[in-house]
Amino acid sequence: MAATTAVMLLLNRYVTPIYLFDYLGAMPEDAAREYVISILPTVLLPFNFAKSLMNSAIAMLLYKPVANAMKRAKLASGSLGSGGFNKNSVIILVLGSVGLAASILILILI
Repeated sequence: MAATTAVMLLLNRYVTPIYLFDYLGAMPEDAAREYVISILPTVLLPFNFAKSLMNSAIAMLLYKPVANAMKRAKLASGSLGSGGFNKNSVIILVLGSVGLAASILILILI
């Protein structure tokens, strides 16, 4: 959660001013940058921490049912924590990773 919060703060620091300046046209570039920096500790830090906390809680609630479903679908064998993925689940994980990398690349290019 700490790593996620830190990465999101960095992204907020550099990406949010772009939206305020370029896309919304709400304020000049320097003012947008200063505004975002001023709200980092009071607004964005608590928001990002709460969001990562909720994501972690949801992942903990869904892990066991998803793991059991993957075992029943024969996408994983044994304990998932011990590297029990089979060929089909590795393909799914690779495709998901490629999709994630593509979405990050698109975000960077925008």
